[in-house]
Amino acid sequence: MKVNVIKEFVDRHTGELHKVGSSFECGENRFREIKEAGKYVEPVIIEKEKEREEAEHKTAKKKGI
Repeated sequence: MKVNVIKEFVDRHTGELHKVGSSFECGENRFREIKEAGKYVEPVIIEKEKEREEAEHKTAKKKGI
């Protein structure tokens, strides 16, 4: 999965510096590990996923959720 860096950090596995605003690919388990360590990354939302989330939100509103 592709993630955006929201807080600069040095990857303890690779030693690579990841700066705010950059993005990189990692597996879901690695994403969770980095996020739990301090919320350094967020997933990149692809347009189709964004459209799906908006449609779900509209459906939930109609149901009164």
